[in-house]
Amino acid sequence: MEAQLLLNIDKIGKFISTSEIPPEKIIELTAKINYNTYGVYTGGSRFDNETGFAVCIFKNNEPYKDFLYKLNPTNSVFQAELAAISVATDWALEHNQLGNMHSNSQSSIETIKSVEPKSEFVNDIKKKIYNSKRLVGLTWVKAHAGNPGNERADGQATLATTMGQYLDLPTPYSYVKLKIKQFVIHEWENYWNKHDSSSVIRVRTFMDKVDKKCLTFNKYLIYFLSGHGPFRAFLHRFHLLSSPCCSCGQMGNANRYK
Repeated sequence: MEAQLLLNIDKIGKFISTSEIPPEKIIELTAKINYNTYGVYTGGSRFDNETGFAVCIFKNNEPYKDFLYKLNPTNSVFQAELAAISVATDWALEHNQLGNMHSNSQSSIETIKSVEPKSEFVNDIKKKIYNSKRLVGLTWVKAHAGNPGNERADGQATLATTMGQYLDLPTPYSYVKLKIKQFVIHEWENYWNKHDSSSVIRVRTFMDKVDKKCLTFNKYLIYFLSGHGPFRAFLHRFHLLSSPCCSCGQMGNANRYK
């Protein structure tokens, strides 16, 4: 199932060339719209391998309407936070209403302001915000600081992971990289467990499982762990020395150099 998903190029997020990035790539976000009736709080969540987001609209400081969306398990919280801002902007444009949006995702806001992103998904959101700049303001609000609107958005976002309306978003490259990494580790582990050469058996006495943290380019450590190096016993196997023993009479293998 997941292998098929990785091969489905149409499901993976697309990038646009620099020449195709629209002029509105540079956005000066309006922090606050005065004389507005609505306040909008957005939040994204990932819980038990499920992702979702919520858009909570307040009218005259009272809860007015909530939108809950459930995403694919492949989608990230970062995508959920951006999608929440996108849906909030859509609502303001559709109803031609003034309002201030509040997000606790500083990374999302910085991404929207940045000229660097080439993601089609991000640039579509930037275009919406550019078109709605006279209607909405967008500011960062600190998470878990007792703000009623933000607390409501966080709670509804968690609920959205299981009960939200389904929304299809592209699979991020971060997920593809994760799955490739997991696949490589899995194959490496299988090879590690099945291979029974003397050098692998020796290495297993020091490291019982594969771990990329243990990768090393130190040739002397590799010599010792594998037993393949300038040791008399090893060189004797290839008839490069007449005896596998040291001058003391003991076997000249890697263990002599502990």
